This record gives sequence, C-alpha cells and structure tokens, in this order.
Amino acid sequence: VIWMPIAQTTAPRLIIGTIRNGNPPTFDPLPPLTLAKATGAPGDQGGLWEVSAALCGLTDNVVYHYWFEVDDSRSTTQPKGRISVTDPFACSVDWRLYPPDAIEFTQPASIIKYLGNGKLAESDPNGEAAVFAHADTPAALPPNNALVIYELPTAWAMSRSLNEPEQDAATFLDVAALVDESIPPMNFAGAGLGGIPRYLASLGVNAIELLPPADSFFKREWGYDTSHYLAPDYELGYPEGNLAPTANRDLAALVDALHQKGIRFFADVVMAFAHEDPYNRADAADFHIDDPA
Repeated sequence: VIWMPIAQTTAPRLIIGTIRNGNPPTFDPLPPLTLAKATGAPGDQGGLWEVSAALCGLTDNVVYHYWFEVDDSRSTTQPKGRISVTDPFACSVDWRLYPPDAIEFTQPASIIKYLGNGKLAESDPNGEAAVFAHADTPAALPPNNALVIYELPTAWAMSRSLNEPEQDAATFLDVAALVDESIPPMNFAGAGLGGIPRYLASLGVNAIELLPPADSFFKREWGYDTSHYLAPDYELGYPEGNLAPTANRDLAALVDALHQKGIRFFADVVMAFAHEDPYNRADAADFHIDDPA
C-alpha cells in the first residue's frame, strides 16, 4: 500500500524482487505490478493505492526488496517523469541496493518478508526480526518523576593519533554493550568497552535517550535529517564484518537489555528535518517546504 495525496497521471507500480549478495549486491526483479485505488479511498486527487500480496507471485518465507514507481512531483516535463521511491512506511531499508532505473542514489530498497497466505512481516534483509527475549514489565521501570536521563549520541568521536580526530558510527549493539556485559561491542571492540561492566548502569542513570535512531541519509552523523521515520538506522544496525544489516534485531536487543537493567528507552524523534525521504520526490508540495535560498 502507498498513500499518494497528489494525483497520479499513471497508476503507481510495485517494483519488487530479491537481492543477490555480492560486491556489489544485485537485484533479481519480478515483473512489475500495477497498483489500484484502494476501496473507499478519496477521489481523483489522490489517496491509497494497493495490490494484494497474495497476487504478487511471492514465495513463502522469502525476504523481498522493493520500491514504488510513482510520478516524480519535482519533474518539469509533461507528462511528469517517473521515479522509484522507498516505501514511506518501510520498517527496514537497505542502502546497498537502489532501483534499477536510479539516477540519484537516494532511494534505498524497502524490505518485507512474505509469510504466505497473503501475510507480510517486518524483516531485516536476511530474514532477522525484532525479538524481545524477555517479557516486558513496564511497571518495574522508573516513573516519569524519577528519571536520570543520559542523552547518548549515535555517532561517537575517536582520536587515533595526535591532531587527527576520526569520527565513527557506533551501532545499537555497541550501546547495548555499555549496559549488559554479556553483549560484546562491535565497531568499538578495540576501544576498551569490553572491560567496562555495565558502564551506563554504574553512572546511576535510569533512562537512555538515544539521539534519533531512525534511518538517515547522512552517514556518520548524529541521526538528524531523517529519511525513513519507521525504520531503524541502517548504519547503526550494520556492524563492521556483518554480511548484511540487522537493524531491527539489534535495536530490539538494545531495548531488551536496557529494560532488563531497569533502564527506560527514549527515542529522539525529529519531524522537521527530513532529507531525501520518499515524499521529497513523490509528493514534495504536500510534505516539504523548500528553502528559497
């Protein structure tokens, strides 16, 4: 399903297929599928478009990468040009793969798993999913009037030699390693984190505010300029040495580890600094204010 408030000269299409791992990975597409107006959607000025998963020719328990082909709202031609965009409601994205017709590399693949019988599920690229190993007990966590909040950047600065600072992106599992000594640090394994048991808990904090964990176009930044609001950040879920990102699985592991230590989790959400999100091209006028400068 894609929500398109702006009228379309041609119905949106679903571009879907599977990824073939390699250097670089490649895309094996299925035949494109045309979406239809959803039942009960508004009239000719936009609305919901859909295609039944059961009619897409998908294989049970397979992970798919996909985009929506829509009118390019920034196109100056008549009729408007077409562009393939990431699903605005994707819960997982893969920046290793772009649409086959991509000119600007700003629209990573959306990811979904087909369970069969017309059912879809959130998934990381290789089928990993967010799993909470322990039952959650919200009443056991500190109340709002008794919080000591630690605001934690998702990009850390390191200095390897004199006057040569190096910026590096931590991962969700690196943050989890600061809370639970049973979780090994990933990107910062050589930074001495393994020898610091429960570092954050030892400070006396009982809440972590992670600077925006949603996916961002910018690499090695603090998470502002969000691109995909419902997907955890690709880089923060892609530790060095991993074959593919596991952002949903790793973010769930971090939240689970925090809750087991009696620490609440706050997600910083930035709604006013979108950058290269799908609606920037699919429906710019309704979703963006351009800076005239």
